[in-house]
Amino acid sequence: MVPSVSRNWRVLALSLAGLIAAVGAVFFLSLGGGSYDVGVQASPPEEDSVGLEIATTGVAPENGALEILALPRAVGNQGQDLSNGAYFTYPVIFNLDVAAGEATVEVPGSSVRGAIPAQVTLGGSIGNYPFDTYSASLFASASTSSSSESVNFVLSEAGEAVTGFDIDGSRIGFLSGDESPLALQQDQEAGYGVIEWRISRSSSTQFIAILVAAIMVAGGVISVLMTWVIVRGSRPPSLAIMVWLAVFLFALFQIRRQLPGDPPAGIDLDRFIFYPVILTLILLVVVNLISWSTREDWDLENPASVPDPQVAHARVDRDN
Repeated sequence: MVPSVSRNWRVLALSLAGLIAAVGAVFFLSLGGGSYDVGVQASPPEEDSVGLEIATTGVAPENGALEILALPRAVGNQGQDLSNGAYFTYPVIFNLDVAAGEATVEVPGSSVRGAIPAQVTLGGSIGNYPFDTYSASLFASASTSSSSESVNFVLSEAGEAVTGFDIDGSRIGFLSGDESPLALQQDQEAGYGVIEWRISRSSSTQFIAILVAAIMVAGGVISVLMTWVIVRGSRPPSLAIMVWLAVFLFALFQIRRQLPGDPPAGIDLDRFIFYPVILTLILLVVVNLISWSTREDWDLENPASVPDPQVAHARVDRDN
């Protein structure tokens, strides 16, 4: 008796320690809802320069788009920065290589221009969720509207994080493709610039997705073990088990909806975990239904209804 009690306490202590560790992991990982790493930047804006400060506002893998907000900037004789844009003394034309939004923005002299919403093409596939990765890039330039001559142009990153994603943004040379300060300075003087982004799911999103997948697998394994015990005859089939299987089957669809980012159907997690567990549960429901409907001791209070009365009496005595 004493060893059994001691063993139960050990199991309880280990379960409690595992629960505390899981809660702690969820808490710390939830702090990393998204991040933005800024790469090498060009020299600080000089006099008589214009620029665009790019902020990432959303990631839409299902649409293949990275949503951005370009804030115009002006320094020195070119104008003055404002909270949501800039005041321009002289006319300027901004050109942006975007998939949606204003590709050419003409700013008249002595006017204020606010933020420019746009979208750039997002490369990558959501199929490997939650370990899917993406890339995107933006080319932008500036010139005077009178002679189309380039002006000193500073393309920079605002470093805004997007919930659920880790974003690594960096300026690269347009011709060289590297991040050397010299290449960035040459682009700035030539009136153009390029930003590249590398995007992945945040650690908290990955953890929650793994946790959801683990719940699906654990429920499927438990269901298989319960059915195996019933098939072997160690436990009788019952309506309670069939109800549990049916409830868990329908609950799986709600569990699937808890995946962060609401990924579309058909991702790898569906093909290798969600769909197989669904099919397994359907099969187990059928097996349990057959076992329950064909059990011979369904009426324990009426032994005569059982083909072998001695077996029925023995089962009644055993249960009593």
